[in-house]
Order: sequence, then structure tokens, then C-alpha cells
Amino acid sequence: MSDIIKETFGICTSRLLRATQLEFEPDETEINMWVVPSQSNKAIKYYVRHSLDCESGKMFWSCTCDDFFFRKGHCKHILAVRVRNMA
Repeated sequence: MSDIIKETFGICTSRLLRATQLEFEPDETEINMWVVPSQSNKAIKYYVRHSLDCESGKMFWSCTCDDFFFRKGHCKHILAVRVRNMA
């Protein structure tokens, strides 16, 4: 199972486990945007978006959290949205 997860998301299972523990509701103000609360401080909210890059024509994921900004990869907030949308 962990190989399938790594193949699909390119991440380790511990990051995915933390992602599945997040609770959030879709943000209804925009299509393809979700508000995901911080796991450590519920007052902090992060915005996850699935958007089209006009130059490349490809869809990409982004998040307003520091982890996404510094790592330039899928954070647990993006993973939480992706996992919930698979079901």
C-alpha cells in the first residue's frame, strides 16, 4: 500500500497520515478552492487551490502554508483535499 501511495502522490506515508487527520469544509466561494485549518492552531486557515497554468495549460496545486512555499511540493493540506476528493 505504501508503494502505491508513494507512486500516486510522491510522498511518504507519515505525511499522508497527517493529511487524513485534518478536518475541513470546502470553501463555497470559489470553484476548486478549499479552506483547510492548521492542525496545531484552529484559528489559522490555509487556502488550497487547484488551478490552470495558462502558460503550460496544465493543472497545478497550491497552498498558502509555509510548507508548500518552502518545499514547493504537496503539503498535508493539499494531500487532505486530494484524498477526500478520491472518495
